[in-house]
Amino acid sequence: MRSTSARCYTPVPVAAFTHPAGVPTMEAYRAALRSEEFVRMETFSDAFLARHRAHLLYYGLRWTHDPLHDPTRQWEYPFTLERLRAAEPMRVLDAGSGVTFFPYYLQNELEGCRVTCCDYDRYAASRYPLLNRGEAGAPVVFERGDLRELPFEAGSFDAIYTISVLEHTNDYAAVLDEFHRVLRPAGTLIVTFDVSLDGHKDIPVPAARELLELLASRFAVKDSPALSPDEAVYTSDQGDFCVPARPLWDGYRRAVRLGKALVGKRVVPSAMTFYCGEYARL
Repeated sequence: MRSTSARCYTPVPVAAFTHPAGVPTMEAYRAALRSEEFVRMETFSDAFLARHRAHLLYYGLRWTHDPLHDPTRQWEYPFTLERLRAAEPMRVLDAGSGVTFFPYYLQNELEGCRVTCCDYDRYAASRYPLLNRGEAGAPVVFERGDLRELPFEAGSFDAIYTISVLEHTNDYAAVLDEFHRVLRPAGTLIVTFDVSLDGHKDIPVPAARELLELLASRFAVKDSPALSPDEAVYTSDQGDFCVPARPLWDGYRRAVRLGKALVGKRVVPSAMTFYCGEYARL
């Protein structure tokens, strides 16, 4: 078990936890990290990373060496698993997948579930064959493609999830239209995205509310409360203290901040939270 120094993260199994939709409170976020489900997911992720360290080295330098312990993913991955478990889908699309342990974990946890990953990243396409060879279960399918023009037939999937992806796109309507096209009638859509409380990054609160309205215009709302952040909600500055110490990644982030300061580039602090919602195809 990993050492956590003085951080609030406590990887000790306690009672099960249900992840509500919307923006989590900091209290709920901390409780989720002590759930049996999270510890089980963490155990799988740690073993997966250990098996594939060489295959994921370059990708880790581009994003993170340990996706589960990104502050928002510690909630978003369990939220997605919880909703997919209730939906009991067979054909699942990970839209904007990157390269993570998560689709393999889903196939391990949900009987009969088969995950297809889709991302525009060329490098991701080269990783999945290597990862599949090292995993005992069914292979995860990867298709390279633009989310605005998905390379799948209509109604191909029982469920779609997209985790912190929409804030990196510039045409929400086109992406959501494609999700609607490739999702079967009554299929499940799980959406999570970052929300910038101070407006310095994507997605600012007004734009987030517009995105939720856009989602509701194309899909039936199963569980997507109004976006009403208050002082009790999770924010990234608090969440950074709820992850295990990661010397390489933490050192890299400090070096980036220092480099920006040395060249005179202003580093604007940004108060970030995130939103999770569940929908169904009309």
